[in-house]
Amino acid sequence: MMLDGFARTALRSVALVALLLVTGCPSPVGQIGDDDYVWSSETLKMNYQQVYRNVLNGYRHCMEVAPAANLYTDIKKGDMVFYLPALGGGNSSWVHGKASIDAIGDDSSMLKVGVISAYDKGWFRAQVLQWAHGDTNCEPNQN
Repeated sequence: MMLDGFARTALRSVALVALLLVTGCPSPVGQIGDDDYVWSSETLKMNYQQVYRNVLNGYRHCMEVAPAANLYTDIKKGDMVFYLPALGGGNSSWVHGKASIDAIGDDSSMLKVGVISAYDKGWFRAQVLQWAHGDTNCEPNQN
């Protein structure tokens, strides 16, 4: 069943409210430490800038908003913060997860993805790793 933009936004909003009721209140970015995340990492045989673009494009395609993202070419690093969706569309101020991409030489990189432990069911970390490989499918692969 295909949902139009309004129905998809309404469905996300209902899911967000249900998630908050089940897990409690989320934390703003300044109050979150690395121990509050569940982490996955992968070494990829591609340039850190390509991994950054792949994750950014996948997220934009599937989530219809952009993460807060920075690319630092002088230190060969990229980072992203993924926010929970706002009820009216766009990003809220509540963090869902984050990613860092670090160069390992010229043609390899390390991607580290973390999801706030209260929200982690494994699918979002798997989804980001899938996007990193250039697959913009909006459903995580079931490997």
